[in-house]
Amino acid sequence: MEIAISIRQPWAALIVLGIKDIENRTWEPPARYIGKTISIHAGVQPDRDALEFPRQPIKEAAERLASCCGVSDAYFKHIAYHSPEAFHMGGIVGRAVINSATLNGSISPWASQQPDTWHWHIVVATTSPFAPCKGQLGFFKPTFQEQASVQPKMLRQGSLLD
Repeated sequence: MEIAISIRQPWAALIVLGIKDIENRTWEPPARYIGKTISIHAGVQPDRDALEFPRQPIKEAAERLASCCGVSDAYFKHIAYHSPEAFHMGGIVGRAVINSATLNGSISPWASQQPDTWHWHIVVATTSPFAPCKGQLGFFKPTFQEQASVQPKMLRQGSLLD
């Protein structure tokens, strides 16, 4: 049984690329999902606060955020080149394991320092072929659409990788 969690771009891409090791939430993940592989669903809308300007390509926003946390441009470009599916929206873009969760307990540069924030510690993150499906709040069982009839959502004409 596949279980997924929806995360807005560019955060979903940063997680499945193995760059972002913390997912910040206001709630603790259920114990039954700790140590389990969870599918990462990229929502159909990006996190507008993570973009520098409206309709910014997801890859460009992810590269800037990664750079702010010490990831070299060369390393980011290398892994992004080999995993373009990580930047799509509206479906599963990869998988990861939630290793543990702490309340305001992480020193990762990705951890929010807002009070009462749960830091989900992410390990074993990988990209996967894009699989379109609708997201939901919380954990959910994805219902997949036929891939031939669905195109990954793009933020501007052309490709998210522009």
